[in-house]
Amino acid sequence: CEQRLSDPHLAQLVYSRVVDRLLRNGTTTALYFGTIHREACNVLARVCAREGQRAFVGKVCMDRNGLNGYQESTEESMREMRGFIDDIEALGSPLIKAAITPRFIPTCSPSLLRGLGDLA
Repeated sequence: CEQRLSDPHLAQLVYSRVVDRLLRNGTTTALYFGTIHREACNVLARVCAREGQRAFVGKVCMDRNGLNGYQESTEESMREMRGFIDDIEALGSPLIKAAITPRFIPTCSPSLLRGLGDLA
């Protein structure tokens, strides 16, 4: 299902619904673990900014044990995370911050975890 969110149009639809539902239920601040897709995570950040929700948005990082190839190389994951941080800063919203989000231990190599730790 996450792989489908590589489509920015679908990501826009899904994330707009998610943020709207959370806001209608009183969630004014959220920490989102997005997907490995940088553009989809940027869509999520823009939706949060547009709707006025304070958000920490994470581009998920994983470089091993992904199902059906749903992963990145260590280098790609680090490069995309750095770029995502730059994208969020360029958004210029005081409500939106980038979160460094390794998916979970089985999907992250020690070198990726070290790199993300250095980036933090």
